[in-house]
Amino acid sequence: MTGKMIAFEPSDDPLVRWDVGIESGSNITANFDPMLAKVISFGETRLEAANKLALALENSHFGGMKTNRDYLVSILRSKEYLDGDTTTDFVERINLNSEVDLTEEEIFNFAKVGAMWMQGKNRSEAMVLQNIQSGWNNARLPYQEVKLSLDDQEYRVKYKSLKDGNFVSAESEIIRMFDWHEDFIDVEISNVRYRSKITMDDDLLLIQTHKGNLLFKILPKFNITQEEAIKGGLTAPMPGKVVEIKIKKGSNIKKGDTLVILEAMKMEHKVLAPDNGKIKEVLIKENDQVENGQTLVVLD
Repeated sequence: MTGKMIAFEPSDDPLVRWDVGIESGSNITANFDPMLAKVISFGETRLEAANKLALALENSHFGGMKTNRDYLVSILRSKEYLDGDTTTDFVERINLNSEVDLTEEEIFNFAKVGAMWMQGKNRSEAMVLQNIQSGWNNARLPYQEVKLSLDDQEYRVKYKSLKDGNFVSAESEIIRMFDWHEDFIDVEISNVRYRSKITMDDDLLLIQTHKGNLLFKILPKFNITQEEAIKGGLTAPMPGKVVEIKIKKGSNIKKGDTLVILEAMKMEHKVLAPDNGKIKEVLIKENDQVENGQTLVVLD
């Protein structure tokens, strides 16, 4: 996968060594080697070393693009790996979870953690009356709402400010804020304490959990009509670099003709004409870096 690493903060465990070549804000392109970091630990036993590695990965705060960190944690914590049962068919045979292993309730609670961090950020950036509690008013108004999504699942967090400085959720949970910083929050929801590193980048919200990181997308408060896709547009099947364009505006094409050649992960990929037609517009040029789904050419 390619994309921007909006946060990269390895755990500071002195018994674990990190060899890395990236940092927060690095843009990972198709020209990168797939290995972004190497993590090394040691212990008296296989169990001790594996636990150190798993904890280091879980306690690190990084994300913004898809990595195999959660899958590696699953491997390190699996009984088969700890028993040394790692034959060549290990991956297919064990079929481990490749995502953060949290319940829907836990994910919703971390969405609430994110919403509380966002309200703290709004207060810190207020131009006037910054010391007034977030959401304070002298009238009976609806709950404030924050909408987040994770893997196409939408989470709506609704809360109100209380006179004592705490908050109450739409589920009648008391939310207590203990500490807030631009990259951290310490909050209690229904008597459960959450201390999380948080990074915000445009409409992305990366929240550290006790089992890894969750990358939420911040949704607009009001529904926005999406722009229609370019009619007749042919899109990139993957992120990559444009190495050759075999057509130009006005070219007549036949089904199966090679229109564009992309390079990704040191391999060339041909973008073929889906049908007979004519090139209406070429939206790229050679050496451009394109994203997955980006429109390359428009067919008439």
